Amino acid sequence: MHISTVADVIELICCVALNESTRAFFNSPEPRWDQLQHFRGLLPLASYPSSPMRCYHCGLTASPAVTSSSNENGNAGRPYYKCPRTGKFLVFADARGNDPRNPPCECGLSSKRMVAGRKKSRGKLFYVCRNGTCDYNRCCTDARGGKVTIDWEILDHLVHIQII
Repeated sequence: MHISTVADVIELICCVALNESTRAFFNSPEPRWDQLQHFRGLLPLASYPSSPMRCYHCGLTASPAVTSSSNENGNAGRPYYKCPRTGKFLVFADARGNDPRNPPCECGLSSKRMVAGRKKSRGKLFYVCRNGTCDYNRCCTDARGGKVTIDWEILDHLVHIQII
């Protein structure tokens, strides 16, 4: 499934079924991205690590870091934790994408929804451990098992309301 409209986001990510007239309303020539804030507010985001955790790669305390201001994947200035030995990314240190309805990771907690930014899999939605304490990584799939991707043009809207 490819997400490119407000109605797509509401149905798949916000888990709200739309009838045809409501779908037409959200898919009008003037997209109503501001309406998504209402749907996002129906369910509070799950917690996130506010202090460094133990790295699952090396066992040492994770190092805090911040993405560069030139990051073009919607993550500029975003805090995260990384492995102190390898510098490998562990998890973003914020609530973005922490929907309690996301599938559980290997720790038993709801996961964090993220979007791939690399050219090879650009726009692919996936889940990771929201606490950065296991190496959980799973593709987001629709009801038929197909991989879910987003239209890169809607990324800023989804970041703004913390869906990804």
